[in-house]
Amino acid sequence: MSEAQIDSITYENLPGDAEFVSRLARPTGGSLSPPGIEPFAATLRAWGPGQTADPGSRVRNLLCVAAIADVSQDIHEGEIARLVFDELRAGFGDERLARILAWIILYPQEGTIISSAPELGLQGQFRETVIRQRIDLYARKFLGRLRGKISD
Repeated sequence: MSEAQIDSITYENLPGDAEFVSRLARPTGGSLSPPGIEPFAATLRAWGPGQTADPGSRVRNLLCVAAIADVSQDIHEGEIARLVFDELRAGFGDERLARILAWIILYPQEGTIISSAPELGLQGQFRETVIRQRIDLYARKFLGRLRGKISD
């Protein structure tokens, strides 16, 4: 994937971080777990789909967690999204993560989608199209921050 392809990704019309769709909590100030969700964070770190060997699948699976929390209106949806972002950055580094997120944005129909995660305590089963839409929003929010297009 070329820099021109990555640079073609836009960030206009994204919902705000505190809006109803695709909430994202503020940075945690150095801790990898936002306050109050440490038990969830520990479960997420051990979650099989979040540990798969394929980097693209691993990132997409973790984006699915943020999307499911968002669609299900989990009380901690913004904190879960922040946790996912922080975990991805720690696991891949900014440059590698940026390339993976760009691939997910540019090829939105690729890969398998997880549409429920009861093992993480997230409620509901959702349509693949809805989860893919939310994945795109979160991937853009994360990539925009990594590329300096969106301030954190």
